Amino acid sequence: MANSTRKKIKAGEAVNDIRSGMTDADLREKYGLSPQGLALLFGRLADAGLLERHELEHLQGWRDSSSGELTRKPPAAAWPVRPRGFDGAPDTTQFTQEDDRFLKTTPDDSADSVPEVRHLERTEWIMLLVTPLIALLCFVFFWPAWILSTFTILSHEMGHAIFGWVFGYPSFPQFDILYGGGLTRHFERYTILLIVIYLGFGVLAYLNRGNRPMLTAIVAVALTHGIISSTSMHSVIILFMGHGTELIIAGLFIFRCLSGRAVVHPAERPLYGVIGFFIVFYDLRFAYGLLTSRLRVEEYLDGKADLDNDFVRIAYDHLHVNMSSVVLLFFVCCVLSPLLSFLAFRYMEYLHAGIAAVLHGKADAVEETTL
Repeated sequence: MANSTRKKIKAGEAVNDIRSGMTDADLREKYGLSPQGLALLFGRLADAGLLERHELEHLQGWRDSSSGELTRKPPAAAWPVRPRGFDGAPDTTQFTQEDDRFLKTTPDDSADSVPEVRHLERTEWIMLLVTPLIALLCFVFFWPAWILSTFTILSHEMGHAIFGWVFGYPSFPQFDILYGGGLTRHFERYTILLIVIYLGFGVLAYLNRGNRPMLTAIVAVALTHGIISSTSMHSVIILFMGHGTELIIAGLFIFRCLSGRAVVHPAERPLYGVIGFFIVFYDLRFAYGLLTSRLRVEEYLDGKADLDNDFVRIAYDHLHVNMSSVVLLFFVCCVLSPLLSFLAFRYMEYLHAGIAAVLHGKADAVEETTL
């Protein structure tokens, strides 16, 4: 077989070029690719999780395998066969030109690759500046404020329910029609639920017995869960993670707004941003009121019917501290939520590499491809 020239392409640079609107001709000229090589590059970036399917649908340079002509949208079977070493698929992709070799990652390539820090471009700047303003504007009008606050309440109660089940308590969220807001009904702890949870940890550990990083993570989570479950700290977590889940969802939505990840339609990005920032502002207002207004504190201490509110129970029933300390911690979490989302966007490739290292049991991730 004749020797061919191997071309190394930085995945981060290629993704930025594609998202900046470079045409197929410009991409092919910059990276020295044929139409087939360009199509395979698109597929490889999608396989690595760096491009979403909806982004690929807007790319112009897909070659129809039946006619050999370029199409405006990829056909249903346009995905190229992924090379060995990426997911175990055989090396069956053939090209007619010497420089259009199939993409593959070698140990040397992986060792030389370095994750790159993402920078805010025009679209990200617009999202970051406009969506918080729209979120603030939603507080002025009744229906947007009511819809988004209802979603926040639902997130809150879902958080209580999820962490209730995690620690062995059958839990069911519901809206409180009589007094407003929501509540979650927790039943007595079922030992069988805890047994099922630890059996699940055992199965995961067995399935990943050959993957030391993943096995270590599973064992660490299982031990942490066991220690927390045996103390009253699990009740603190169940109570706190009502508000905590609100911030997790807000942070996830802000991350999706900035990165465009898991977005099917472009209109979802600003919507994610508005909802995420609304929840953060909603919780900041709530925490600030409890820190500065005596009237708000008295209303909160009164509770609802015969039930004490979450922070009251955390402070006085479990931690035996002043409630303002718990509220201050929550206020800090509210500030950190969008900040952590921004950092996750900036260092997304590092996170991807770390997750890949744990899942696949190796310390290298696909960031550089070889043509």
